[in-house]
Amino acid sequence: MPADDLLPFSEAELEEIPLERTPLERVYAQIRFPLLARIAKMEAVADFQSALGGAFPHLEAEREIGIALTAEGAKPLTQESVVWRLQDAEHRWRLSLAPTFLALDTSDYDSRTEFIDQIGRVLGALGSSLEPSGRGRIGVRYVNRLALPALHEQIHDLVRREVLGVASAEQVRESGTLKLGLNETLFQVDDDQLRVRAVTLPERTSVAALQLDPIDEMSWVLDLDMFRDDEDVFDPTGIGEHCLRFSKQIYRFFRWSVTDDFLELCGGRS
Repeated sequence: MPADDLLPFSEAELEEIPLERTPLERVYAQIRFPLLARIAKMEAVADFQSALGGAFPHLEAEREIGIALTAEGAKPLTQESVVWRLQDAEHRWRLSLAPTFLALDTSDYDSRTEFIDQIGRVLGALGSSLEPSGRGRIGVRYVNRLALPALHEQIHDLVRREVLGVASAEQVRESGTLKLGLNETLFQVDDDQLRVRAVTLPERTSVAALQLDPIDEMSWVLDLDMFRDDEDVFDPTGIGEHCLRFSKQIYRFFRWSVTDDFLELCGGRS
């Protein structure tokens, strides 16, 4: 289906176009829950790791110290927090477990089906081992990046002008060269929200919010983060259904944002 015929928001099924050279840099899912203080202890994360059935054998702890801003300046908080990092044997998937959230991410995304199945497995393990009393924010995030030596000359043929913003205006294009572009928009979609960041980055430049390393080529980044902030019971099946809906909507917005030339450049069929 050509991009011009797509709607950015719809519940209609959209066939995925496989891309030989995927622009996906990283994919995330995060679920927040009421404080589980015992997650700070090794015994609790050991129970969670056991419930995963050996799927995430690599474990390490990261300790974080908060900073309080006072009249006397910044002071470290006396209580530190721990985030447990678990990885699978192939180092394709990473889990981050803290007293208030569980996050799953990968830079080796293969398919939506695999992603949602993995979410279901880790949520099932969390529920059976640590039994959260409820759940809060659910979020799914896809970060795409396209890098080309002369991206500023081609970007207008690869991305919809609405997504590029003022940089797509003909008068601007005729008199200036695109070097840096930052566009952020937040949409309400029923009970959910979609945050869209479209960023054009010069060489060896990064933006902290994107969590991407700088590279030697100019790049265009499309960061799509869909979430809901309500509270409910901790139901792995229901949470998985939200994540699946988010993933489908994010893909639809991605397809609406880029042109057929973009898909062909990445090795897809138009």
